[in-house]
Amino acid sequence: MAQFITLKSRQDFVNIADKGSRVVMPALMVQYSKNLKGNGEFRVGLTVTKKIGNAVKRNKIKRRLRNAFAEIAKNLDVSGFDYVLVGRNLAAESDYEKIKNDLLAAVKRIKK
Repeated sequence: MAQFITLKSRQDFVNIADKGSRVVMPALMVQYSKNLKGNGEFRVGLTVTKKIGNAVKRNKIKRRLRNAFAEIAKNLDVSGFDYVLVGRNLAAESDYEKIKNDLLAAVKRIKK
């Protein structure tokens, strides 16, 4: 799996949401902005709201998103941006390949 820096502070999530853009796909939403540090790295944050379900369901979605992003990052240049992956309700019921394809399409759209 590709290693990436994980966003942990609320302020980072808020900055990306406020100053960045977003791509909405059926299973997820990707919020992104240029890397604030400007060092060519990329950072990733994951979030799923309580509206989606209990902790087990939310953590399942986050695991799937994390693994899908790691697979994509191995084969695609994702550097230069900070990403926040927001799991949507469909991500819990979708198969893993659907989530990965949605994420791949979103990242390709961002990199254009």
